[in-house]
Amino acid sequence: MEVQEIEIVFNMSLANFLLAELTNLCTESRKRSPEVRESSETLLEFIKQWKRSSRSSPDPRIDDVELSKELKNIGEKSIHPFLLAFSSKNVKLVQLSISCIQRLILHKGLDNLYASNLLSAFSDILDLGLDVQLKILQTILPLLMNLDEIDLEVVSM
Repeated sequence: MEVQEIEIVFNMSLANFLLAELTNLCTESRKRSPEVRESSETLLEFIKQWKRSSRSSPDPRIDDVELSKELKNIGEKSIHPFLLAFSSKNVKLVQLSISCIQRLILHKGLDNLYASNLLSAFSDILDLGLDVQLKILQTILPLLMNLDEIDLEVVSM
């Protein structure tokens, strides 16, 4: 990814980023992993509905905070498509999912209750290659920094 592409991605709102990545996840999982597609479509529809019903703020950061709260409120549904993608062991699906998880963590849209699930899922996909390992390493530090409590047993895995 070039610097200009990275800037565009980070300037994109959380909702637009997730909409784009979940659409990609649906497309990539269409034939190979129907359960990932279905779960992705459910979350995609939730975000679309949130976008339609929310009053857009002049400052997109406010919208990001509001969406993050809503995603936290729906609990595991907000990460279910990504956990399913991890269990598929399909590298493309895993990479798309890790990108979404990273963004959720950075926007505090991930409930601490699911950190151990994520860490466990990350340990299960470490064998998918160096690119996946690098993305996991880039995700773990922000995840741990955003936790209120750290379960040392889970982290030690």
